[in-house]
Amino acid sequence: MPNTDSAQTADQRLNALTHRWGWRRPNEAVLKAARTALLAQGKDLLPAAIALGYTTLEEFDTWRKNMPEEIRRTDDPRQIDDWLAEHMEGIRSHRQRIDTWRNGYQYFDSLSPATLHPAMSEQADIHDYCQRGACLLCQIEKQRNLLIFSEFETLWAFGRMGREERLSDPIRQRFGKGLVLACGEPALIRNQLNKSGDTIDVTAVEGNDVFHAMRAKTEAQQILARILENAAAQETTDVGIVPQEDGSGRVYFRENQDLAVPGKGVTTLTRDDLGEITRFLTSVSGANPDSVRTRDPKDGQFTFRDGKQEIFLRCSFIPLVPPGLDQERISISLRLLPKKRGLLLLKDLNIDSQVEEEIINVLSYSQGLIVLAGATNSGKSTTITAFMGEHLKRYGIAKKRISLEDPIERNIEGIIQINAASEAFPRYMRALLRHDPDVIWVGEIRDEDTAEICVKAAISGHLVLSTVHATDTVMAYRAIASRVDASRLFDLSESLAMLIGQRLVKTVCPHCSEKRPPSQREIDDIAFYLRMEGIAGDALPEEVVEANPHGCEHCKRGYRGLAPVNEILPASRQVKALLSAAVPDHKEIGKHRTITMFESAMRLVRAGRIEVSGIPR
Repeated sequence: MPNTDSAQTADQRLNALTHRWGWRRPNEAVLKAARTALLAQGKDLLPAAIALGYTTLEEFDTWRKNMPEEIRRTDDPRQIDDWLAEHMEGIRSHRQRIDTWRNGYQYFDSLSPATLHPAMSEQADIHDYCQRGACLLCQIEKQRNLLIFSEFETLWAFGRMGREERLSDPIRQRFGKGLVLACGEPALIRNQLNKSGDTIDVTAVEGNDVFHAMRAKTEAQQILARILENAAAQETTDVGIVPQEDGSGRVYFRENQDLAVPGKGVTTLTRDDLGEITRFLTSVSGANPDSVRTRDPKDGQFTFRDGKQEIFLRCSFIPLVPPGLDQERISISLRLLPKKRGLLLLKDLNIDSQVEEEIINVLSYSQGLIVLAGATNSGKSTTITAFMGEHLKRYGIAKKRISLEDPIERNIEGIIQINAASEAFPRYMRALLRHDPDVIWVGEIRDEDTAEICVKAAISGHLVLSTVHATDTVMAYRAIASRVDASRLFDLSESLAMLIGQRLVKTVCPHCSEKRPPSQREIDDIAFYLRMEGIAGDALPEEVVEANPHGCEHCKRGYRGLAPVNEILPASRQVKALLSAAVPDHKEIGKHRTITMFESAMRLVRAGRIEVSGIPR
């Protein structure tokens, strides 16, 4: 006779799971999915995959022979899971489905029997939220709200929001009561988002983090729109708004690395306009959405659109007056990152020919870590974009390229581009390794998790490109090494393919600049620098150029833009041996640079493109 107690227990588990999924009257398709999910629920990744029939214990035994010792000994189950998914095809192909079921969530191959929530086609801000999060707001039996994610890791993070995050999340606030979470096929999510987006009146509502010039409601907002339009037209990298003693505001633009009052347009703000613009910027950027008095430094970001272009802005707000005083004075700094389209190549950057040749050579590698180092505003993102353009030009669609950026500054056909907040990079990186990439571009190595995963990807068969804030190639290695566990430093040195340093220098106008012999002070300064650095270098040429401070019709105060100067440190076998030493000899490592920043800049001095003061020192 059948064991009725066991049958009853199985039915109870099935009912409990479908109820958790939000179904009161589940149809046969839902019941079938739940029975399958129960095979994996509560299990680790490998047992779950075996129970579902995606792999076998025999296949695991075959792969276990190749498992690195550090993976065998790790106490972190995520490292084991990532290794299994990377090497075992059955797990790699179904990883998202397995993770969803073993954690007790429903997985949707098709939307039915759920239905799309009316808000997806009626409320533009909800559709925009779902577009950014790659998710769908749906309904179960027209009663329960359901949020289906295209990535399990995004679902996992959403389910573990903190209290403050829940209070500020529009889905949680409007539809959170009884909200059910699930995961689904990415193609399903993408297609449904496209369909629902076709029915939205985008002129009715703009996202909370978007400022459209054509929809500026007040005179102060119109003034702000004119400032940003003028800044974009002047190719300004930063806009500063500084409160004055009388309560008014002064506007500054950073052009060609120098800060100056705009030559035209709005240069000052009244007390009332400054106050309204400050409140608007802190609100639209998310730095102070409730418009309460700002007592601490705040950061935010938003997108500006004016019908001709789209600009991403990073914002910094610093109070200048201690709390308690009547007048609120906040210094504002806006970093402008215009969004562009099309392929960019190294030749478009006027980069040194030797540097260009060495970079193109290293881009032929099938694996390894290429790191571009530089200070803020040194053109790192633009140069890495050109790296990707060169790779695309050489290999076309035969290679799969994925970028992880914050924000996406240039849309490039042939590259899967992901816009993600930098704090989410580690989570996305783990997902990317399951997405079959050949080349991965990570916007910046900012933290330990991102550094560790970049190294892991580079030593496991991927070409990884990224940037780091550092003054030169040697300091770039030290910056990354400080973010990697000491036990992984050997892996870091082995993963490296090339370190590249970059700075931007102002180029003089060829129409109004003047030639002259170098001054004795310039000769002495260069000689002193070479002596202090202990490096060999050529003397200054007999004639150097000097910018005309008054400028002409072809330039701005004597300058015509910026040019990169670079240094190259290939990760040769000798360099890797030096880097992996117990105490790396950084001076000895520096001797292996094939071109230094000084040599790169001196070539521009001899070509009459930059002043002697432009040589990095």
